[in-house]
Amino acid sequence: MKNAYRFFKGKSGYFYIQENSTGRQKSLKTTDRREAEKLLNAANEARQSPDLNLHLGKTYLAHANPDAEKRIWQDGMDELRARNKETTRLR
Repeated sequence: MKNAYRFFKGKSGYFYIQENSTGRQKSLKTTDRREAEKLLNAANEARQSPDLNLHLGKTYLAHANPDAEKRIWQDGMDELRARNKETTRLR
């Protein structure tokens, strides 16, 4: 299967990713070639198998924050409300 993306190094020294079908370009925000290759491979793999990408993302999230599975929307709303008390008072 043909890759959906390729990368190149710009004049600034930063690497960019380019979508082959549309020509859209986006900065990878790195000057390290190895890191750019990893990001390119991740983008191409995500395009080829989106279901696998979803499962990998859930796995990374579960390891980064074990309580994430147990949270509900109300937990997020409570956290936002707690963070914005000062700005609400100023208004």
